[in-house]
Amino acid sequence: MMRLALTSILVVSLAAPALAQEARRQLDAHSHGEGRLAIAIDGTRVEMELEAPAHDIVGFEHAPGNAKQRKAIADAKKRLAKLSDVLVLSNDAGCKVTSAKVEVIGAAAGKGKGHSHGHSHGHSHGHSHGHKHGDSQKAETKTADAKASAKDKKADAHDAHSEFKAVYALDCATPAKLASITFDYFKHFKGAEKFAVTVIGPKGQSSFAVTRAKPVLDLAGLS
Repeated sequence: MMRLALTSILVVSLAAPALAQEARRQLDAHSHGEGRLAIAIDGTRVEMELEAPAHDIVGFEHAPGNAKQRKAIADAKKRLAKLSDVLVLSNDAGCKVTSAKVEVIGAAAGKGKGHSHGHSHGHSHGHSHGHKHGDSQKAETKTADAKASAKDKKADAHDAHSEFKAVYALDCATPAKLASITFDYFKHFKGAEKFAVTVIGPKGQSSFAVTRAKPVLDLAGLS
């Protein structure tokens, strides 16, 4: 039921052309500093799904290249797995986390293989094809290598897109008293600037913007 509620947030959003275009933009080239949080409230159950560019969390989106970067990713995952470190809920709601899952999506996950696109393209082209056509063949080889290099750079840039995703499930004794959420997230991740928040509750769907300057989400009356 909770997963369906979160899924419906995406379905409703994609129904609006402007939001659909924005969703595609974020998937293709998300903006650094901008995160997304979806919240579904169903009875005493609350589920949250947080997504943010890896750049906001660890300062890079490429595959970790050394021990320091690998540690940064591991520490960030550990931090995000503890909900109270990043999102502070109203005490009166009596919420307890029942599960938390954090994953890294994209190159920063460190699971991909190194790229070797085109680095040996055409280096032996035309050397035994006769001296008469050597200059022409060299020019063609250079053109092919340039195109391959440009294609490789574009592919590498796409592959470097990475983000952190955290999913939390909670049981709340009195969800109607979930009046606010404070984003301590901004204290720990200096690259973060704002969040687009969507909430689905008993009274329907609402959208909010939370920023570093105003890190408290007011949920009074929504549940």
